[in-house]
This record gives sequence, structure tokens and C-alpha cells, in this order.
Amino acid sequence: MTVDIPSATRIRSRPPPAARRAITLLVAVVGLIGLAPVTPAEAESPVPPGYRQVASEVLGPGVVHQTLHHDQPAQSVHVARLAPGMAGRLLPVLAHDVLTGPSSGVEPTSAMCTRVRCVAAVNGDFFDPAGDSIGAMVAGGELLATPGIDHILLRVDGQGRPTLRPGLDWGVAVATADGATLPVTAVNRPLSGDGVTLYSRRWGPSTATDAAATEVLLRLPGTANSVLPSGASAVAVGPAQAGGNLPIPAGHVVLSGRGAGALALVAMSERARSSGVLHVAMEGIVSAIGGSPKLLENGKLAYPVDNPDGFTRNRHPRTLAGITPGGEMLLVTADGRGASAGLTLLEAARLLAGLGAVEAMNLDGGGSTTFVTGGAVRNVPSGGSERGVASALAVLAGGPPDPLAALLKQVTDSVNGLLQPPP
Repeated sequence: MTVDIPSATRIRSRPPPAARRAITLLVAVVGLIGLAPVTPAEAESPVPPGYRQVASEVLGPGVVHQTLHHDQPAQSVHVARLAPGMAGRLLPVLAHDVLTGPSSGVEPTSAMCTRVRCVAAVNGDFFDPAGDSIGAMVAGGELLATPGIDHILLRVDGQGRPTLRPGLDWGVAVATADGATLPVTAVNRPLSGDGVTLYSRRWGPSTATDAAATEVLLRLPGTANSVLPSGASAVAVGPAQAGGNLPIPAGHVVLSGRGAGALALVAMSERARSSGVLHVAMEGIVSAIGGSPKLLENGKLAYPVDNPDGFTRNRHPRTLAGITPGGEMLLVTADGRGASAGLTLLEAARLLAGLGAVEAMNLDGGGSTTFVTGGAVRNVPSGGSERGVASALAVLAGGPPDPLAALLKQVTDSVNGLLQPPP
């Protein structure tokens, strides 16, 4: 039933500005509630063709763990599905938090997960026999290492948006007061060529370089140890020193070079004795970890899966990462070399597509493949026990950003303002 209000009784006066603002904000909030995305915890997660879901659990706000099985061939798959925005809770973790020295070496994924109090984690990048990750690594905005080789990186920006792209656009340089600039060619990598390498405490207690290296110690502000995007002051502590293997005290970094790099360091050290600035740029990336190859791009195969090599064509345990069109992040493991057969790279790509991914990459696999929740290993590592690895990709506790929170606060503040008695 409709009721017509006589024209004589219609209210023609406009509400005061504060009330109009509150009404506008309330309408916006109602609209956002109607459009708010459903998180994986609230919706049924996709199951790829041929698989069946045998378990599903909510690990925390915005994080769901799926367990999937497949028959003929037998497959056991674990999936951590992160709601849009939750990629901002991803933290690449370095084994023992250091690259070299007596405290370095590989570490189990479960131990790294426990150390950072993660809700879930998988093993990370490929690594060399010395235990060094092959690709670049960024954690919490800190540049832990530049690429050893350029391969695919899972990158997350400051808004929690994940992308899969090759390489990392980074830049590190030391500028002096007289306008001179010394570019850095690598960060926390073994010294090579005629360039200049920067070493932070993430590298180890000293640079571990040989006697041919010339090195300069730079003091950072306060007790900072991080190579962060900034224009931090970096003052040379004394002249350049020959002989290599310079200690890296807390609150300092070391520049190291040979040949032309050494000559440039000698000149720079004199200019930076009174003042210098360490510039670090990483195109807004706050987290990055490497892997290879890229399997899906824009929903299509991005790798020649007909390659005849065993890495491509044979079934192995796999650790994978994917991104859906809506911005969900997928961390996936498939067991192999046992009761579970493992996946070829083509089967891995099809699995990720069936989970909803349109962008996907391969991480280190084989005996390294590990899926952890709350510090406990949930998959069956192919070696019979969990293997130590160079890095892990952890999901920290905490939910995705709430798009309604700011608007609701504004509405509350506006309504409270209306309820205040006039002065």
C-alpha cells in the first residue's frame, strides 16, 4: 500500500550539512555492503575437474585450506586460498634469517613458519648447493638479495596486489654531497666482476670476500640494518680498506668491489666521509620471491610443456603459486614419488587453472615440496621427512583489508556529531 503525503505537509527544508554527509556516507556503506566480495571462507572454493575435496578448513580471516584427492593417477593436493588483499600478508622468509656465516644454511619450512607465527607456509625458491636462493628476495619492503639469475618473481605491492613477472626493477646507489653517485650492481650476492656489491647484516657477520676486494663501511641512521626503499644517510666510516672480508656491524652496510669497482670505492669513501645518502628503489614492491617457470599467463599456457626434459614431462612433487582474476592468491602443493604420483608441468598448469588461476608459476619442488599450517607439516614430503630449504613463503595472521571500516567510522563520527547538543 502506498500513502500519498498531501503537498501542504511535505517537508521542504533541507537537512543540515552534517546530516546530509551522514546520509551520503550511509548510502555509500549500504552500497558497498551489497557489492562486498565474498571471501573464500564464505564461498565454496572451486574444485578442479577429476579432483574431489576431502577437507576444507578456515585457517584464519581470509585464508582457507583445501585438501584435494584425485584417482588414476592418485594425487594428494593441498591448497591455501587467500582472499583478495591477503597477498599483503605474504612474507618470504630466509632460512635462519641470514645468507652466509656460521648461523646460515637450509632450514625446514615448518621451523620458518613457527618463527614468524604464520598460519600457513610453503617452501620457496630454488637454491644452489651452498643454500643460497637463486632469485631475488624482498621481505617487508627490505631488499634481502638481488637476483642471482633473472627468473619469475611473485611480487606483492604495498596495496597487497600480487603479480607474476620476470626480474625485479631495483636500483641502489650512494650519493655524496658534491653530486657524485656510485651505483651498486648487486646486493647480498657473491662479489664478481668489476662492479660494486652492497652487503647488509642479512648477508652474514662479514662480507666473506677474498683478499682482492676493497671495501668501505657505511654507517646507517640509528641501528638500522635494512636495505629499505629510502634516502637514508650513509656516512663512510674511515677510508676504503683492502684485504676483503670486512665485518658488518649492526647499523652498518659494506660496499665491496674489485678492479674498477675498487677504484670507484676509494674515490667515493673520501667524498662520503662527511655525508652520503644510500638510495634504494624497488618500484613499490614490498614482497618478492622467485621461481620458474611461469605456467599460466592471462589464462593460457605460458611454458612449452612439450619439452622433452624430465623436469617438464615426468611427474614430480610440485609447489605452485597462482592468482585468480579476482585477486585471490593460491599456494599449492602436490605430493609425489609415493602414494601420490606427482604432476607433470602440464598437469600442474591444468590443476591451477581448475582452481581458478589465470596467472601461475612453479616454485622449488621435489623433496623440497612442503605445506605447513600452524607450524605442522600437512603433506607427505617425498624424502620421508621434511627437507631443509633456503626460503619459505609464509602467510601471516591477520585478515584482508576491510573496505567498509573507514566508511563506517565516518558514518559513526557524523551521527555522533548530529547527536551532540548545539553549542
